[in-house]
Amino acid sequence: MALFIAACTVLGPEKLCACWVNHGLRSEAELAKEEALVKTACKSYKAALMVETIQPGFLASEAPVYGGLEAAARHYRYLALEKARKSMACDLILTGHNANDWLETIIMRFFQGAGLSGLQGISGQHGKIGRPFLKLWHKDLLHYLKLKNQAYSTDSSNLSDDYLRNRVRHHVLPVILENFPALYKTMLLSSKKAALDESALDFYAESLLIMDSLGKLFIDANAFDFSPVAVRERALYKLLIKNRRTRFPWRLVYSAASSVKKEGRLASGAGIEFYRKEGHIYVVPEKKAGELDILTCTALGFAFLAEAPGQYSIGSRLSCTLYLRQEGPGLRLDAFEWPVWIRTRLSGDSISCSAGTKSLDALTYPGARNAYTPDLVIEDKRGIAAFVPSGDFSGATFRKNDKLSAAAAGYLIIDLKGDMKKNGT
Repeated sequence: MALFIAACTVLGPEKLCACWVNHGLRSEAELAKEEALVKTACKSYKAALMVETIQPGFLASEAPVYGGLEAAARHYRYLALEKARKSMACDLILTGHNANDWLETIIMRFFQGAGLSGLQGISGQHGKIGRPFLKLWHKDLLHYLKLKNQAYSTDSSNLSDDYLRNRVRHHVLPVILENFPALYKTMLLSSKKAALDESALDFYAESLLIMDSLGKLFIDANAFDFSPVAVRERALYKLLIKNRRTRFPWRLVYSAASSVKKEGRLASGAGIEFYRKEGHIYVVPEKKAGELDILTCTALGFAFLAEAPGQYSIGSRLSCTLYLRQEGPGLRLDAFEWPVWIRTRLSGDSISCSAGTKSLDALTYPGARNAYTPDLVIEDKRGIAAFVPSGDFSGATFRKNDKLSAAAAGYLIIDLKGDMKKNGT
């Protein structure tokens, strides 16, 4: 609320849009009261307002994917804010993070073993996100609201000790500040030093990453060999992030960064492996016993990671073109999340259905089967999204998804070409 009023005062309400996100985590009565307060304030200042709603229960179901309820809420909150920004053609998303938030974040990251990057705290601006209040304390904002005679809402969940940040805020930070009253200034200095060192290492690590003509990202293995372990580690993390994979154990990344192997698996765990082949280092899903090498096309089958529509090579004789189309048959764009693995079926594969899960081995198909066209599996981070026998979407089996809209926004088309027989698939 303090940010909204300050922005209206400095920028003018005609240059901004407020966005209120209903996470569906609090009682309906509290949320209704807060929404009414927000609408009244926007009406009073004659500012535009967008309300984004996350269905109750959705964030709880997503929590395991993002490492907790707080992280899931943060992820989808920023998605909602970005949607509002684009819809209203705004330049920036402004958030009300303050000095208390910055200091709490530093403390949590320190005790969680963060490196230089984490010890910089919350940034004042990152991409399209700006945080103008980072040098103001929470009490300063409350004083500002009092001067403006403006009512505000207090999230009831902030008062409990159910979340780590709240426990740090209520019990840890007051004790530290009592003994180190200049903590904010000293941590700000440490943060600036960390930022300088991280910037240098980051620049070095970025130079190790390369991209092929199809847009697939690798690490240059030769440059990797001549780099310090600290730079290798950052390059591997960059590879994870740019492949939309996050929150992996440091020891796993450090193990790969320290490896002296010149070919094959550098390290594996947490569902992924770092793999070195022909002068490149990749990050790929961890293989299980009996599974095929995901970087080749063999008589057993193939697999490749697709981060976006485009053309992908599979071995020496096969290629796959992914493109979008308004009409099917294909995979609905709202039925999966990028990146996706497109691969041949493996024994033991199963897909989510209304009755729980169903083995792909037990599925039956109408009509004739093409002996030279493989059964395709499309898999994202949630599991198998679709099973396409003989590459024919008209006979495909799709993952159960009650959240699909009535009309599809478009379809992903998979066009597989090549000499299937010679590849042995």
